[in-house]
Amino acid sequence: MNTVYLASGSPRRREILENLGYTVARLRVEIDETPYLHEAAAAYVARMALEKNAAAVAYWQAQHPFAPEYPLLSADTTVALHNHILGKPQSADDAADILRRLSGTTHQVLTAVCVYWQGDTRALMQQSDVTFKTLSEAEIA
Repeated sequence: MNTVYLASGSPRRREILENLGYTVARLRVEIDETPYLHEAAAAYVARMALEKNAAAVAYWQAQHPFAPEYPLLSADTTVALHNHILGKPQSADDAADILRRLSGTTHQVLTAVCVYWQGDTRALMQQSDVTFKTLSEAEIA
């Protein structure tokens, strides 16, 4: 079995799976990715992966009278500084501001992965600490 269903629009996730030898069938799902008020970064990323997976399973079940023939994979990644979710930059100015905040600090990159297969859902999360050097304004630009 070298095929997986991927509930993610990330070209990088698709590329990683294909480089590992998998055939990737994409399932398009949309969920509200708004963090809850005061939600910890780890709780947020785990919730996103689980909600994407649940939405993909529900989508599959609405379209097919049979169970998925391959594992259904979802994932989410977030960047956090002092447990504050940074989110995706909305503009070039926002991106520059995020880089200024990360400059000279150690932040966390959290990725949660969720797999649904044969009626069972499993999830895990990985945290990596990333240290940025102090960035000059030219490097930020």
